[in-house]
Amino acid sequence: MDKDGNGWLQAADYEAMARRLITASGTPAGSPAAVRMTELALGMWRALEKRMDTDGDGRISPEEFIASTARSVIGHDGYDRVIRPMMTHIITLFDTDGDRRLSQDEFCALFTCCGLTPADAGIAFGKLDADGDGHLTCDEINTAVRAFFVSTDADTPANWLFGPLHHPSTGG
Repeated sequence: MDKDGNGWLQAADYEAMARRLITASGTPAGSPAAVRMTELALGMWRALEKRMDTDGDGRISPEEFIASTARSVIGHDGYDRVIRPMMTHIITLFDTDGDRRLSQDEFCALFTCCGLTPADAGIAFGKLDADGDGHLTCDEINTAVRAFFVSTDADTPANWLFGPLHHPSTGG
């Protein structure tokens, strides 16, 4: 998430994330969907900053992030209040055929934008598509993202969301 690589999370990282998602999804800059994506990203930043920036310096260190993720965002209503609306909007941006679910190609477009290789995005899709229907619904993706943060099961398919480097079976 540290898009500028300075070792901290800051508002600019969330603005950059929103711009990257807007561009990668083909959403016109300045459109209502693009404005909403930016609002959601900055809303996520404000929620994280409020809960995680314990020293009040306007940035979140890796230590602050790790120490407070489960406690302040995932452990309470933070996921449903902040992350779910943003993930739902992101999914909508990448749902190019408008069927309210992501095909493997749509999923791969989203997650390669987030830094996965196309091959790793394909593997992640295969792990998450438990029913094998070739699509992931918004609920399936939100369940996986939430599980990525809170599950204690090392084998949860959610650990593939961000590639094999994050999955315990690959040493990640």
